[in-house]
Amino acid sequence: MLRECELLGPLSKGMGVAEAYVANLVSTLLQEHGGLIQDIAGSTDHLVALLELFRSHNNKFPQVTVDDALELPMMDSDCWQYAVASDPRKGRKITRSGELKLIKHFGGVVWLTEMDHLSGPFYQAFSDETQAKAECADLLLGNGEVLGLGQRHLPAKDVLAALEKHQVLAGGYKWYMEMRDLKPILTTGWGMGTERFLAWVFQHDDIRDMAVVPRMKGFSFTP
Repeated sequence: MLRECELLGPLSKGMGVAEAYVANLVSTLLQEHGGLIQDIAGSTDHLVALLELFRSHNNKFPQVTVDDALELPMMDSDCWQYAVASDPRKGRKITRSGELKLIKHFGGVVWLTEMDHLSGPFYQAFSDETQAKAECADLLLGNGEVLGLGQRHLPAKDVLAALEKHQVLAGGYKWYMEMRDLKPILTTGWGMGTERFLAWVFQHDDIRDMAVVPRMKGFSFTP
């Protein structure tokens, strides 16, 4: 289950809101349900450690770009792969093995930023004029990505450039570009994987056991 929101402002502001949200959520869980978490997970040390890391970094989480991450000594060939195996031009992505190594290296949680633009969705803003990188960030925690965040293109011309770059037909997104011409608004959107977060809270390896709303084929559930 993904919890999503769209915020006014650039990526940096969105990351700050997301960080504060995660830290406050962890703090509240620790205060109000610490005993339950202790019984299930066997410890609440991981919650305390995250809050201590957050506070020690001036109320922020560590950050590393994809390029800098791949330069770290422990990031071997198993830590990345091409987004499209048959086409290296589509860019690289960090594998689950790489995510876990980064989480450990940075003390339990880290933002992974500046992904290769072609490895992700077209609607993420370009980080600079080269249009090679995306203005986005993934929060790595527990078993991998728990929260994904990205700034949106502001002008319509950037949307069109991204569609062409990703070889996506522009016709179906005419309305999307018209919105940016009519009223340009700088926004950043992010979504949090609830099951992934809970799996980390309870130190559980299988997110299928964390479903808040049951998922069964052929059945509809209304929360």
